[in-house]
Parts: sequence; structure tokens; C-alpha cells
Amino acid sequence: MDSLKDRIASEIIFSPKSGDVLKKWREIFGLSQIDLAKEMKVTPSTLSDYESSRRKNPGASFIGKYIAALFALDSLKGSPTISRMKGADEKDLFYELFEFKKPVDLKSFAESLEAINVSQEKPDLLVFGATSIDSVKAIVRSSFYTLVRVYGSTSQRALIFMGVDTGRSTMVALKMSPFKPACVILHGIEVNQVDKLAIALSNSEGVPLFVTKISPEKLKEKLRSFSL
Repeated sequence: MDSLKDRIASEIIFSPKSGDVLKKWREIFGLSQIDLAKEMKVTPSTLSDYESSRRKNPGASFIGKYIAALFALDSLKGSPTISRMKGADEKDLFYELFEFKKPVDLKSFAESLEAINVSQEKPDLLVFGATSIDSVKAIVRSSFYTLVRVYGSTSQRALIFMGVDTGRSTMVALKMSPFKPACVILHGIEVNQVDKLAIALSNSEGVPLFVTKISPEKLKEKLRSFSL
């Protein structure tokens, strides 16, 4: 049950269109806005505003009440949706861990990956490992609360997000996480494609943000060269 809750939470948090995700899960559970809002103890117009994206980025409190209400109302009906979703396949790994033989200074590490810094400079920072993350699978399959696994043996590592569009949802999710990496690298996009909010969040959270267009094959080769 918790894995389904985590899956719903992660989809809402990571999606650039959180309103669509809220509406999708309400409809999957077969609930009206009025019934769900009543269980959440919010007005139907508040829920409608979030679903239509008139209100942006629902916070942790709203998401928690939303998920609790979905499950509470489904339980009153004998938990048909929860039972149906229980067997959903979440086995595909969405990340690969690389633990380094020794720490690498951030500047040298970034240069080896042909990465360009789009935020604040922290050249003296050391990187102890890296995690390559499939952004699409992370949104669809991962649990937000189990994303701590991507940090491996230490949080002082680079998180490399593959398949991103602007980096906005990535950095919004990072802001909500209690763990902060040494840096974030967005793979496959140009400097001018990085969302301004992503850069602002990078600076406010103290997490350097890079972009790289190195080939996936060369990226893995470089990461393995640093690894045990």
C-alpha cells in the first residue's frame, strides 16, 4: 500500500503538469471533486484550482491530505482500486550507482563529462560518487520516499538526470528532498534550454547545476573509470 502512495506522490512532485496528475489519480479512484475535497477538508474550488493548474505546485501538506483522502474513500468501498493497483509492476530500475575509488574535485569531474556550469561555482567541492537517473522512469515508476537509494553510500555525489527537458521539475523535487547532492547534471540539453527557476533553485539550495551533451555511452565509460 505504501509503495502505491509513494508512487502517486512522486508522480505529482516530479510532473511539470501536477494538475493533470491530480486529476488522473482522482479519476482512477473513481471519485468526484466534491467527495474528494470533502474528505480532504478543502473546498471543491481549491481542488479544482490545483487540477486546472490555476494554482501551481501543491505543497507537501496538500499532497499528503490528497493521498490520504484517496485511500480513505477507497477503503470505504472495500478498497477495489487499491487491490487492483497493488500488483503494478515497479521492478524496472531507474538509476545506476557509481562509487568512486577516491574523491574527485568537482571541476575536474565536470570537465571529464564535458559538463557546463549554469549556476554558482564551487570548484573546491569533492565528488565521491555519481548516480545516473532515467528521468522518465523516475517519474512513472519510482517512489519519492525511496529516492534516497540514488544516494548510495553518500549524498556527496553527482546526480545525473537523463532525458530531461528543462530541469525545472528535477530541481523542484530536489528542493523538497531532505538530501542534497554535490551537484546535479542535466543530460542532453543545451545551456539555453535550462529553466530559469531550475537555475534559481540551484543557487538557493547551494547545489551546482550543469548540463552536458556527452553521449550516453561515453558518459558511462567516464563514470566507470572513476569507480571501484
